[in-house]
Amino acid sequence: MELKTATLGGQRWKLKDSSKIPHDDCVGLCDYETNTLYIPLNPTGVEDLDTIIHEVLHALLEDLSEEAVEEYSRDIARLLSRLGYRKP
Repeated sequence: MELKTATLGGQRWKLKDSSKIPHDDCVGLCDYETNTLYIPLNPTGVEDLDTIIHEVLHALLEDLSEEAVEEYSRDIARLLSRLGYRKP
């Protein structure tokens, strides 16, 4: 079953596959105007996990700087990978 929505910080967000991003140079996107996250819906590795966490952080913490989002998402993705996180 594919997720199509998620509640993050009390707001409903639509989830769309990152292959449908309206910009060519992005691997993920948080669109605040439409409450849509463009993320890998079938993640295969730590890079996809990093992208998902990155966009979720943007959704939850809109005022957080891009540098902080990059650092935090990379750290969380690496930790989850080291702990053996795998898609069920």
